[in-house]
Amino acid sequence: MSARLFRPLTLTLALLACSPAGAATVLIDVRTPAEYSEGHLEGALNIPYDEIDKRIAEAARRDDEVIVYCRSGRRSHEAGQTLIRLGYRNVLDYGAMDDARKRVRATPEPSQRP
Repeated sequence: MSARLFRPLTLTLALLACSPAGAATVLIDVRTPAEYSEGHLEGALNIPYDEIDKRIAEAARRDDEVIVYCRSGRRSHEAGQTLIRLGYRNVLDYGAMDDARKRVRATPEPSQRP
């Protein structure tokens, strides 16, 4: 497996290990596809904030942990509120991409957890 493919898998597995049993963690970049293509957090899916209500079901179940982020935090806030209105119970708004990057990096690897 190439290093390029391995890193997103490692991040995905680390996020899954933090989730309650049976629930997954889904990282969503709610910026435009053009912004996403210029760079995004490893393992993040791209669902623009103004499409989140129509497309979230393809990415997450209502009991999954859903983490949203964008460029400045405004769109992620809107997306998070939409998800809550749709019945998603575990929505985390990581705000701006730089803040989200720090929070995702702070997630311990499964082998480092008690």
